[in-house]
Amino acid sequence: MKISSYFRFTMAVWKNNLLNLALSWRVIVFRLIFLVVNNILLLSFWYIYFLNIASKSNISMDHIFALYGYVTVVFGLISCFFGNTTKLSHLIFNGHLDLYITGPRNTLYHCIIDRSSITGVADLAFGFGCLTLSGIINIQNFWILFFIIPSSICIFIGSCITIQSLSFWLGDLRNVSKQFIINLLTFSFYPIQIFPKAIVIILCSVIPAQLIANIPVYITKEVNFLYLLVYLFISFIFLLIGGFVFYQGKKKYNADALLGSAK
Repeated sequence: MKISSYFRFTMAVWKNNLLNLALSWRVIVFRLIFLVVNNILLLSFWYIYFLNIASKSNISMDHIFALYGYVTVVFGLISCFFGNTTKLSHLIFNGHLDLYITGPRNTLYHCIIDRSSITGVADLAFGFGCLTLSGIINIQNFWILFFIIPSSICIFIGSCITIQSLSFWLGDLRNVSKQFIINLLTFSFYPIQIFPKAIVIILCSVIPAQLIANIPVYITKEVNFLYLLVYLFISFIFLLIGGFVFYQGKKKYNADALLGSAK
């Protein structure tokens, strides 16, 4: 399929998502204000806690701002453009994949882009504000955002797809998937220095929370090209694993549908 064709298709889906929001401006403003206030409260709570552990962990507040910046920008972009990433287990369990399977486009791609959330705009604004306050972004390393942020999004989406695609075999995993996503976001906000090595390994593999923001912060500060290439490769692997698990599960989904129609 031509890239230009997929581009037009993607733009059409996102435009339709925007039209389907159909929210009044009062509701939109209320949601955005609530989300910004919530993020500020979370950051304030961390700041108070940070005062007590800074001397022990050698963590700067600039690092905390950078973590919050990367996490909220990544999640904001996913909410705006890949909203079904966090709803995949629900779609699988309830048999709602048929709409995408019978479509002319890539099933998984069509599925994850077919939902948008206006609250992602507030996350984006808050995230870029935090990155600016952190001081880690400057003219010399600004270009790195165009590699780091898409890679972080791929890791987030890939890990979410992998866990939620297990619904093809294990049934209702909506609560498990929800808890996984909560943990993925929650542990992304914490500096890697406060975790023991065993936990760090888990948070860089099974629940790749530390790959969402902490590693990007380090790469951005150091502008380490080798680490950037490794990070790009890792993000591709996460996305590849997610796609592989999903399409293996889709085969079972199709087979079950055929058996059901034959009865």
